[in-house]
Amino acid sequence: RRIPSMVLMTTAMNKGADAIAASWAASREVKLVRMFLDKRHGNRGGFLRNDRIASLRPVEAIVCEGSGVQIDFARKLRTAGVPLHVFRKDGQAPVQPSQRSRRA
Repeated sequence: RRIPSMVLMTTAMNKGADAIAASWAASREVKLVRMFLDKRHGNRGGFLRNDRIASLRPVEAIVCEGSGVQIDFARKLRTAGVPLHVFRKDGQAPVQPSQRSRRA
């Protein structure tokens, strides 16, 4: 109701938060765009998908953290100024904006 012309974008996973979001969208007749992982890029695929999504300048985002790919996604969105809601695993440290560790 808050965003009547909403288009929901997910990272196209078939389980977890993406599956819940897709089900929610279907039950409310909300358009769904699934951004699939390009497996040709190997381990970089998830990070490149994050770049593609962030470049579309979403209006708002929800990120459910779990791995480095989601943490990277949250950082990129936060840096782009996208209003962000981050859900962490119990005991997981919060995402810090664009801080890179320095090795001695």
